[in-house]
Amino acid sequence: EWVKRASVTFAAFSAFAAMVGVFQFFGGGFESGWLDSSDFSGITVRITSTFENPNVYASYLLLVILFALSELLKSRTPKKSVFCAVTLLLSAFCVIQTWSRGAWLGLCISLVLYFLMYSAKSLPYIAFGGALGALGVSLFAPNVSKRFMSIGNLSDTSVSYRISAWRGILKMLRSDWFGGI
Repeated sequence: EWVKRASVTFAAFSAFAAMVGVFQFFGGGFESGWLDSSDFSGITVRITSTFENPNVYASYLLLVILFALSELLKSRTPKKSVFCAVTLLLSAFCVIQTWSRGAWLGLCISLVLYFLMYSAKSLPYIAFGGALGALGVSLFAPNVSKRFMSIGNLSDTSVSYRISAWRGILKMLRSDWFGGI
């Protein structure tokens, strides 16, 4: 009973957060400090919903999307199916509008793993869906494609910062692995 209550509460707050994100996209009310207009002039809004950071919101949405997908696939009533489908679609829209490359990559990997665990027979569908999705994004959403493909661009300050942090961590681990810090 408590798991059911927690699930309903999580779904309700997730739907609310997604609606706030959609409102931000269409109605404004966002902070422009997260925009990188020099490299990505096509990005006008990075939504944050009730979170203050688009990357944190996108990480939350990864959980929401997988949860809504699971609930949608096992739902037995039309009311629950519609609620899960709407939450899934709103959350998918919001994760795109966060423009968080790491979340997009995480979502792709998570969906592949999810469907492989759901059914081992889903591999051909995953391959076909992935190819079709990549083609569709490159044709119909070139800004999304350009942003996603920049995930390894070392001239991007976000990427170069992470690379230098990882290098520092690896250096620390090598020097202090056995004896500790």
